[in-house]
Amino acid sequence: MKRQNDMTDTATLSPEHITDLFEHVVTVTAEQRQESDFCPPTGSVEYTVFDGPDYLSVWVLDGWPVAAAAPLDGFFRHPEVQP
Repeated sequence: MKRQNDMTDTATLSPEHITDLFEHVVTVTAEQRQESDFCPPTGSVEYTVFDGPDYLSVWVLDGWPVAAAAPLDGFFRHPEVQP
């Protein structure tokens, strides 16, 4: 898994974009049962936005948001079907 700040990652998302993608994944997965174990999809890139002591993360793979998390709250979501 690459992080947003990796030297090989040239894409940058604004905090607003990251928040929008987080909300999208949460909305799409609202009715889906989630596993208790979470592992980001292989090859995905993590984007993080900080809000005080808390933060939100979104993982993107091939241009699609494939997971979202509020790790300090133990909140992890990922769609059942990934592109």
